[in-house]
Amino acid sequence: MRFIATLLLLAFSETVWSEENKNEYDLAPLCNQLYKIATSALIHKEKGMTKEQLLAPLPDLTTLIMMPFSKQKHLAQNMHRIADEIYTFEDLEVRSYSAFTAESCHRQLQGLHVPGSFEVAYPKLLECNKLPTPQERIDCGMVVSGSTVKPQKSAPKSGSR
Repeated sequence: MRFIATLLLLAFSETVWSEENKNEYDLAPLCNQLYKIATSALIHKEKGMTKEQLLAPLPDLTTLIMMPFSKQKHLAQNMHRIADEIYTFEDLEVRSYSAFTAESCHRQLQGLHVPGSFEVAYPKLLECNKLPTPQERIDCGMVVSGSTVKPQKSAPKSGSR
């Protein structure tokens, strides 16, 4: 639990507080942090951490809804979504899921297509698990998000919705 709180603090300090003079609505750096956060969350889940323990350092969703827009709010909302996904859907592979999460964030910010729901992406992400190398699994997760990255081996195509 102490480690996840430290990770959250580092994520905020790297992307939020260090950018005080930058555009407060530039969320792209937070998308990059989601890769690390998703990776850490999956690793902690594998080590036995419960969803409640993972989310303990964060404000609850009701509190977040009431907060004004900020990078911290956006990041915390994404952390809740990640926790929901990894504790609801089994057998997510760290690299493909983390790449999917970060790339989906970037694509949404650019107004590009992403899968309509995680339920649509999930079976495709499971296919990524079968790829032999870490880079192929990363590329596959990006393709599932809708990216045009060409993976080293064939990956499931992103379905439009």
